Amino acid sequence: MSITKWVKITGYGQHLAIGLLLIQFVVGMYVNLYGGSGMTNAHMMVGGLLLLDGLASVVFAILSKRTPLVITTIIGLLMLLFSFYAGSEFVQNGKNVFSFDMSIGYALSLAAYIFGALFVNRAR
Repeated sequence: MSITKWVKITGYGQHLAIGLLLIQFVVGMYVNLYGGSGMTNAHMMVGGLLLLDGLASVVFAILSKRTPLVITTIIGLLMLLFSFYAGSEFVQNGKNVFSFDMSIGYALSLAAYIFGALFVNRAR
């Protein structure tokens, strides 16, 4: 497969991550305001999908051989992992600092994927 195809596939992964992050935000706010185990489970499932997409995006970015894509997808995945950890700690401990950490990881992963998507659009 050509490098251009890998760039395009990486772009799809980054656009998917942006969409999932927006869904994650809405579901997370709902859980925060109204609670409910069903929505909490949905929040965790979207988080799992984000981690899978983040990992796949890193692999595709490496195959694309485009350094900016590799950097943005790795940062995005690391911030998703940080958010996942903070969310797990928040559920176990209920300490607000972990909720704050989760939101910081969310914002930084969203920024990384947006910058990566902008690079993909310029690379076409």
